[in-house]
Amino acid sequence: MPTLRRLEWWHNDSAERTGGINSLSGVIRGCPKLEYLFLCGNSDYSRLRMECRQLVLPTYTPLSQVIVDSPIPEHGLDTLWEAFGRQLRTVEFGKHLRFLLSDNIPSCLEQCPHLSEFNYYLFFTCVPHIREPHESVTNIGLHAAVNAFLDERMAWEHIERHFSILTGTAFPALRSITMYGNWQGIVSHPCFPALRERVYNGGRVLIEQ
Repeated sequence: MPTLRRLEWWHNDSAERTGGINSLSGVIRGCPKLEYLFLCGNSDYSRLRMECRQLVLPTYTPLSQVIVDSPIPEHGLDTLWEAFGRQLRTVEFGKHLRFLLSDNIPSCLEQCPHLSEFNYYLFFTCVPHIREPHESVTNIGLHAAVNAFLDERMAWEHIERHFSILTGTAFPALRSITMYGNWQGIVSHPCFPALRERVYNGGRVLIEQ
């Protein structure tokens, strides 16, 4: 598939063992122009990590965008960042509760130094503990999909903590925060004007999609 630019891959260990078109590493090796990868599936995560390790080749794909449907346990995403991190420009975390239960953002940022856009589901993503500022992220996308496990008080505490990170020193190059999904209930809340002001005072803008 020499002209393929986008790959949405549902990983299955039984299929993987048959090789060929069912093998993640085999398929990607045959896609020299791949730019966009969506990765999810039912997997023995140690096997998936091994597949990612096999993809560490010096020059074979211009892959720059990755969407991860759910985190891989036991720091499995680190292998993905090790394989592709330096060439990635856009990363998105999916709507999965595992992203809320573990902090996956710092390791992504640390190993993707040229990232310019990072997207995630606000109420399904843990508030990150960012150790070092990320110098190249210019846009962060937040999706407002509702998480039924958070009541109103918990949701607003979560919003406040995320915006504290976004309006602080963690992203010195950040210029815009793009709001995806239905934000009506959030922007109409009495607490929101103060958040908006903090964003604008930091020289950034909010973009509603």
